[in-house]
Amino acid sequence: MIVGNIKRGKLLKRKPDFGKYSYEYGFDADNRLIRVKGVNEFTTPVSRFDEEFLIYSDDIVLGVEFNNMGHIEVVSKCTYDNGKIVKYERSVCGTQEYATLYYEEYFYENNMLSEVSKFDVTPRIEIYEEQKYKVEIDEDSKIVKLIGGFMPNGVAEKDVLDFYEVIYK
Repeated sequence: MIVGNIKRGKLLKRKPDFGKYSYEYGFDADNRLIRVKGVNEFTTPVSRFDEEFLIYSDDIVLGVEFNNMGHIEVVSKCTYDNGKIVKYERSVCGTQEYATLYYEEYFYENNMLSEVSKFDVTPRIEIYEEQKYKVEIDEDSKIVKLIGGFMPNGVAEKDVLDFYEVIYK
């Protein structure tokens, strides 16, 4: 739900030796991310990589992730409205037995993020988790607090995650 304060890597002028990087990114002519090729601990120079391909259509971005054997593992869908994300849906579907569904929904007031709700369903182990958070933003439009939590009986808990104390000081 919050992305920030994490080093994402650096742009390299030439491709390094195998194993000296974690991801390789591909972009289209409009400089949009269209492919993420991942190197994981089980990948070797002769095996296939884990890859995700992104497909853009108006305000929707679809993602299809393939494992190193070429099978579809995950599908995702991001929905945007006026450039702001409003929904993120993701399903692990590699095997029917271990399928899951993850969903986030974002709400805005005065063009600023105000609330986030999410749920996660794992049928194999009969888990349904739902969370809801109110978002507090500072004058620089940075998220400083999330107030809420799990919803065991349809009502969100009142946990407070204070990011200002941890990230911004």
